Amino acid sequence: MKKLLAVIGLSAFVAVGSAFMPSPLIDMNKVKIAVNAPEKAKVNGEFTVELTLNKEGESGFCKLEHVIPDGFIASEVESNGSVFVFEKQTVKFIWLKIPANNQVKVKYKVKVDSSVVPGKFALAGSFAYTENKKVKKVEAPKWNMLIEK
Repeated sequence: MKKLLAVIGLSAFVAVGSAFMPSPLIDMNKVKIAVNAPEKAKVNGEFTVELTLNKEGESGFCKLEHVIPDGFIASEVESNGSVFVFEKQTVKFIWLKIPANNQVKVKYKVKVDSSVVPGKFALAGSFAYTENKKVKKVEAPKWNMLIEK
């Protein structure tokens, strides 16, 4: 039931939000996202990504997304009250009501498939929330990493 409500909420959020989506640079001083992940990993290996969201009072429907490369498979570690979804290479943490804390942390594990060709890869994402009935979006910093054999 919780996932169904999140999907319904997400659909409404996307439908309304697409008409009001501002520049990703809005409120950069108000909301910040920090990424903690290893700089190197191995093919057939696993690693954990921790996303720390520093916010100032956002309390309603929010969505934190992180896009990972093809061949990376994500699974939930710590969702901090959100609904965890992994689809189309996007990790999503969706809150109908985000925790009141000014700092929220989530974690997910990544398995690097044997089909991944070693090289440099980037993880990127964003946080979307509503403020004064408008959708705001803040980009997460890109995290560059090396996948080795």
